[in-house]
Amino acid sequence: MNYIISNLDWIFSGAGLVIVGGIYRFFFKKKNPPIPQYIKNQNGSKNIQTDGAVTVNNNTTNIFNGNDKNPQNGKRFEMDERLLESIIERIESESLLQVIESVHTSCSYNIEESKKLTDFIDFSRKPTTKYFNDELNTVLDQLINSLNELSTFMTLNFFTRRAGRKDFYLRPDFDIDLEGRTEEDMILFHKYQEKLGGFCLKAMESINEYAYKSKLVLY
Repeated sequence: MNYIISNLDWIFSGAGLVIVGGIYRFFFKKKNPPIPQYIKNQNGSKNIQTDGAVTVNNNTTNIFNGNDKNPQNGKRFEMDERLLESIIERIESESLLQVIESVHTSCSYNIEESKKLTDFIDFSRKPTTKYFNDELNTVLDQLINSLNELSTFMTLNFFTRRAGRKDFYLRPDFDIDLEGRTEEDMILFHKYQEKLGGFCLKAMESINEYAYKSKLVLY
């Protein structure tokens, strides 16, 4: 204490104040929280890289690095990914788009083509063909519904021209390509042909949308 009193002039001099201030900052300065790092994406959005919590619009969200992720969530993602790949592979291997296009243009189909369509619908409805991700299930349900609508229309409005034939035709009694058809028959045939076109186009659009939207949801 005597030392401090005898050296007051030096302590409150410029050099003394600098030294005292440095000691104070070293022991008592509050550490600043980690500053999040931002990476700007091409679309203008920002990715936040930080450890801990981030507050956005007064809502606090915990952000973890890759090592902190729930391993169970990663496993479910992998299972959804494999299921998506298997469904798309089946669509391509069964040539569903080509089958539906053929039905649309020829207004006819054979048993093999019909079986490809119904087998895919049955496969997609199995309990094992369900995603953990609800959005993926919604997209798949939309695809199944459109294919089922087409399949139902084909069952109710396609018939064989002769017993035992494997080919089925859209309302053959009204088919304008056959002889002896009246103008009324032509009007009715065009009516069913238009309905068939609507179901086929919707089914093909659903297949393309499923392939795109499902990947968009998953990734």
